[in-house]
Amino acid sequence: MIEIKFFGRFEQIISSKLKRKWGIGFLSPVTVFLLSVQTVFGIQTDQPRNKQYIKTEVGAGDFKLFSKGLAADIVVKGTKEEYVGVIRAAHDLQKDVNRVTGTTPNLKTDISALSKHTIIIGTIGKSSIIDKLILDDKIDVSGIKGQWESFVIQVVNNPVPGVEKGLVIAGSDKRGTIYGIYDVSEKIGVSPWYYWADVPPKKKSTIAIRQGIYKQGPPSVQYRGIFINDEFNLVKWSYNTFGEKKFLGPEAHKTIFELLLRLKANYLWPGMHRCTTDFNTYQDNPRLADEYGIIMGTSHCEPMMRSVIVESPGVDRGIDVYDEQKRGPYDYTVNKEGVHRYFDENAIKLGKYENTWTLGIRGLDDEPMSNIKNENKVKLLSSVIDDQRDIINKRVNILHNKDVLQVFCPYKEVLDIYNEGLNVPEDVCLLWPDDNHGYLRQVLTPEEQKRSGGGGVYYHLSVWNGIGSFLWLDSTSPGLIWSEMNKAYQRNMKRMWIVNVGDIKPAEVNMEFFLSMAYDADKWNENNISDFYRNFAEREFEPEYGKEIADILCSYYQLAEAQRPEFSHGSHFSHSLYGDEAMKRIQAYESLINRAEKIYKVLPVEQKDAFYQLVLYKVKAAGLYTKAMIYEDRSYEYQRQGRVRSIPEMSKLSKKAFADVKNETEFYNKTMSNGKWNYIMNPWYDDIKIPKIEDTVNPNNFWSQYSEPKLMIITEKDENLDFSGYTQNKRFIDIVNTGGGKLAWKAKADENWIKLSKTSGVAFADERIWVDIDWSTAPKGVYTKSINFNAGYESKTVTLTISNPETPKREDIDGYVEAHGYIAIEAENFYAKHANSGCEWKNIPFLGRSGSSVSLLPSTAESITTEIDSKSPYLEYKIYFEKAGKRPLDVYRIPTWNLNIGTRLAISLDNNKPTIIGNPKGMPANKSARTRIEIVNTVIDVPNPGYHTLKIYMVDPSVAIDRIVIGNYEHSYFGPPESYNSNKK
Repeated sequence: MIEIKFFGRFEQIISSKLKRKWGIGFLSPVTVFLLSVQTVFGIQTDQPRNKQYIKTEVGAGDFKLFSKGLAADIVVKGTKEEYVGVIRAAHDLQKDVNRVTGTTPNLKTDISALSKHTIIIGTIGKSSIIDKLILDDKIDVSGIKGQWESFVIQVVNNPVPGVEKGLVIAGSDKRGTIYGIYDVSEKIGVSPWYYWADVPPKKKSTIAIRQGIYKQGPPSVQYRGIFINDEFNLVKWSYNTFGEKKFLGPEAHKTIFELLLRLKANYLWPGMHRCTTDFNTYQDNPRLADEYGIIMGTSHCEPMMRSVIVESPGVDRGIDVYDEQKRGPYDYTVNKEGVHRYFDENAIKLGKYENTWTLGIRGLDDEPMSNIKNENKVKLLSSVIDDQRDIINKRVNILHNKDVLQVFCPYKEVLDIYNEGLNVPEDVCLLWPDDNHGYLRQVLTPEEQKRSGGGGVYYHLSVWNGIGSFLWLDSTSPGLIWSEMNKAYQRNMKRMWIVNVGDIKPAEVNMEFFLSMAYDADKWNENNISDFYRNFAEREFEPEYGKEIADILCSYYQLAEAQRPEFSHGSHFSHSLYGDEAMKRIQAYESLINRAEKIYKVLPVEQKDAFYQLVLYKVKAAGLYTKAMIYEDRSYEYQRQGRVRSIPEMSKLSKKAFADVKNETEFYNKTMSNGKWNYIMNPWYDDIKIPKIEDTVNPNNFWSQYSEPKLMIITEKDENLDFSGYTQNKRFIDIVNTGGGKLAWKAKADENWIKLSKTSGVAFADERIWVDIDWSTAPKGVYTKSINFNAGYESKTVTLTISNPETPKREDIDGYVEAHGYIAIEAENFYAKHANSGCEWKNIPFLGRSGSSVSLLPSTAESITTEIDSKSPYLEYKIYFEKAGKRPLDVYRIPTWNLNIGTRLAISLDNNKPTIIGNPKGMPANKSARTRIEIVNTVIDVPNPGYHTLKIYMVDPSVAIDRIVIGNYEHSYFGPPESYNSNKK
């Protein structure tokens, strides 16, 4: 959505009509003429990465924004000819130039006595300066004029008398101009997060603008914003910072409004919990939102701009509290007049502002309507919506001389009511919610896509609910965000995207990614997701560290995608399978923490606070909390095994890790940024908490019944160890002292080609050794060998099974090979793929628990349930099977939903008829939201040993696959590691 014209080179792409742009099914001829004559989708082509219109040296024809200690003047008309929000943003640009250069430019309201190079700001049709430049053909507003939130930045020679060069920032409307202003601010070196993440400005001694034209807009999604929710910490920070007796008042909201505009967002659902004073209680809140240019709305459970929450002791909830003693029950079936009046009063009060109006009704405190059957709820909701629309028409539309946007969000049980036949007027925007965990429950059907109201998405980066709350750390995978929002965009859900960001912090990075997709959805695809994180890192920190910081962030999100840190409590990871899943998890976090700390140490001191809050805290807190929970769980595992002397050490490590979490959080609040963010970071809310170690740590202190050392051997899988020449795997053995004193032990293998990491030692509690095979000298065939352990008068033997087949040779394997009784396949490592019916399987990075996943693009493809083998796109996996016979097959599926059609796929071996598996109703099990995987099963019959081809076909386009495991294997959280293969990408 960017158009650049430098040195006379002009590139332009004309859009389709606006009805395709924002998913609006019908527009009047006048609206089409005004809005869709020439929509610009500009692109930065043939430009190096991050090529911008900003330069740090002056060349021929360039505009001098700051040169030789002098800053260009800024001119913007006064309030009679310009929006207050534009004037305010111009003052921000004045401050931003000072932040970068140390010099404050003059800001003027008329064109007399300006500097030779001057920044000229104005809105088309509002500013006389801009309109005169258009009339004189001095600026090019083609594709911008009449559009929604679009702007042009152009260097103009002799724009007004006395000015040699002008940098013109002209917007199609109020926000278009504001976005143009903030675009310049960001490009010269002021991050949108300069306040909310303390990112320091990038200092410059010279700032120039290339001669040419730069255009942006209109945005991909019309309404783009955030929902401040579960704002327990935010209100404490706000009160502490601004001293407003009623929480989240105008001073706090000013910073939020500015942040949204700098991110090219335009929409806000304000905080609404019992801890928060209602947004509209402060008369300045809605007024300032309107002046700044922020469109206000309310969430799914707050109809008619009403925050329908009951009174909370100790908090002045404000004017929107529904007082049932005065108004009667909040129940439309018994108190229609009272509830109707409650809605009508608000429309009278707020109708003059730029708002969207949420329709429908739930119970108080975001609870379902009780004691009403669904068929009656359909009638009730229809009646409520009709009455609400009548209020809006009488109180709001008449003030704006147009129909304002109305929104219906079928959240939770309301979705069931909608699917049972609720008729929502076609000019109302259908705002589809995800399942609270990042998976869209439903998308627009082809028929719904024709609605003039369009469709949208209510998404969660933070949530409080019964299945599992994640309010603490920003832990949603970029791959999941892109995959689900791209699915929505392809389904014409372009009218509104709103994302629940909790307290805003620490969701900064993914919040911007979400809003960046909403602003320019075509910019991001499955091949460049990581580019956003690199661009972000290079903008905020030293560019030389951008790639490493981006990789740290994406690796953090990948670990969190496997299991959100908030869900770490309890027994999840195996301590005995597949090389000790639990310890591998700890080691992965420790490695990431080390990488992040290295960056923190080398960054300039002024960037350390920003890096800590945007990157390091999340990585350390997640890693430490995971470590605390795993060690706590390990203590119970050791109790089960009888490793009595090891239990206290595990409890000690658990408590230490948990204490470190507290210390890091204390540093975040009290020390980082000189305590600016005190109270905003707290995982232990008053109402909802992640488990504390003191609540869960193993309370048992065991003492051995033996005074002398006593030998116990515990092997991986608690059984004999198997080794394969294909996987060339390692196994561990724990030497455990269950008695007193110190255990001196020795170990010896039958063969020299059986390698031990250690052959003797002294164990107070336990010691781990690793067993490996020297495959270069190990004989071919299948062998049973042993390792003998001795400790004083005791001895133990561990049996080993070694398989080193003569054929096929490891280096000759073509595809995957069976070993240990199974084949574990990472879905993205296919042997071949075949597109069909206009659709194909593609790799989606950062999606799934183990790295990438495969999914269908475009997601708008039709389901295929007949003639699958000839019509469906499919993947091939070439596999060498050791034996013939039937084998179970598990598909580890990303737990996406699609209540419209289903989440099915089909499996076949070789040329057999495909078997459909999966859910025809498209609804995963509740636990899948926590585990991030749903396993669907079938059985395949291998007719003979040797090579065979597994094929996976599309049935429904909403399916994404993480991995496939064939055969009999020990189940664990992750399952077995990937089998040896020649396809690894």
